[in-house]
Amino acid sequence: MLIDKLKAKQQEMGLNDVQFADKLGVPRSTWRHAKVGIRRPSRKLVLGAMRQFPDLASLCVSFLLSDGTTVHKDSRA
Repeated sequence: MLIDKLKAKQQEMGLNDVQFADKLGVPRSTWRHAKVGIRRPSRKLVLGAMRQFPDLASLCVSFLLSDGTTVHKDSRA
């Protein structure tokens, strides 16, 4: 769902993959691999999307939480 929203943003803005990746602050290959489903979006890509597109912030946070990359369990608990 997040990637679909980002693809729509890219199309709305009329940007190619290099330009859109630059906007997100990631290498073109990172964006391209996420876009075509080769890899899950990286944390850096998601954070860049949140920064560039505040309207997608809640979706980005949900993605990060479901991915487990921002949740660290305290082993002392």
